Amino acid sequence: MQILKKKFFLYIPYYLIILLPLFIITGPFLADLALSVSALIFLVYCIKIKNFKYFNNKFVIFFFSFYLYLILNSFISYDIFRSLEKSVFYFRFALFSLCFWYLLDVDKKILFHLLKVIFLCYFILNVDGYFQFFFKKNLFGHPLYQEDLIRVSSFFNDELVLGSYLTRFLPLFCGLIFLLWNTIDKRLKILFFILNTSTLVIIFLSGERAAFFLAILSYVFMILLFKKNKMMIVSSLLVSLFLILIIFKLDPDSGRVIQRTIEESGLSKITGIRFTKGHDEIYQSAINIFKDNPIFGSGLRTYNLLCNKEIYKVSSTSCTTHPHNTYIQLLSETGLVGFFFIFFVFILIIYYCIKHLILLFKKKYLLSDFQICLFACFLITLWPITSTGNFFNNWLNCIYFYPVGIYLHTISNRKLKY
Repeated sequence: MQILKKKFFLYIPYYLIILLPLFIITGPFLADLALSVSALIFLVYCIKIKNFKYFNNKFVIFFFSFYLYLILNSFISYDIFRSLEKSVFYFRFALFSLCFWYLLDVDKKILFHLLKVIFLCYFILNVDGYFQFFFKKNLFGHPLYQEDLIRVSSFFNDELVLGSYLTRFLPLFCGLIFLLWNTIDKRLKILFFILNTSTLVIIFLSGERAAFFLAILSYVFMILLFKKNKMMIVSSLLVSLFLILIIFKLDPDSGRVIQRTIEESGLSKITGIRFTKGHDEIYQSAINIFKDNPIFGSGLRTYNLLCNKEIYKVSSTSCTTHPHNTYIQLLSETGLVGFFFIFFVFILIIYYCIKHLILLFKKKYLLSDFQICLFACFLITLWPITSTGNFFNNWLNCIYFYPVGIYLHTISNRKLKY
């Protein structure tokens, strides 16, 4: 913080980054504004002091290669201006990650402040979520969503992304707890355990089958790869599943969430059962577009312009805002070239995780438990066999790129204990 006092304007991105998890709850506007302002200030700062060391690394080379491809792809898109509108400013997400990395180098205490903010967000969403479940409306009077099945949405109201939000920050929340474990009061440790446990139950009650599956996946991933800290995750998972079983007994209708989780996780494919009819048709429509544009795709944000055309349409419900799967979206909108950019990152993550697991058997390790939690964030972002949001959605990208800057900081400061 002493360095920040000499560079007062850096306080702005410092606090915007810390508060970003809170801004994300309010919707895309404040979150994207905070991210963009942080990125812009960091870029101006680097130009002013003529220090570009944070731009000289593999992440920047890879990201801006992908970014350049998105720009070029937009010029051959089905709708050039519509695609450019999304691709031109995509660079801000990389700048945001670099800004976060820089601020962590300046003041590592930012992680402690971040833990307090995420804890506050989780605490509020848990209290409000359970209140909505039991009293059929949340603290602000928004009713419980009850159509095909009961779904808790808390402050997200009709957006129905409570489960997605909690799931995507869950590994980071766990990682920060373990990283700062020795500095936390014993009573707070108990509270963290309770909150961590209750969060998985809320994700289940949100009715977001993909989010629930990814939350379980991140827990299993951490249990397999942790060198220490396994017991808290195992205990939290078991207690959560026990509570979910109790809810299932009291409310048999909630069992449909489990069934849909199996369907959307890809397990249904393994057993020979199809995905949900709606998703199958959306995927097929996107694949039809890909077949006509296999190398470069149809362009960003063009799926929903093309999916209703007779040559791509599968049914009256097969056209939606996006293909609902990251890799199918990349194939249809960015072609094989864009697909391989992102799939390469997924393969790289799997490679490092397997290498780490092999070393664990030799009582060595490649990644710290904190870094494993960050990898869990990346894994659930890029997991291929599940339904997903729009890969280029601003709200989601604020979450996707949030742990990237933290990870870049950990690998650039190997002498620090993470």
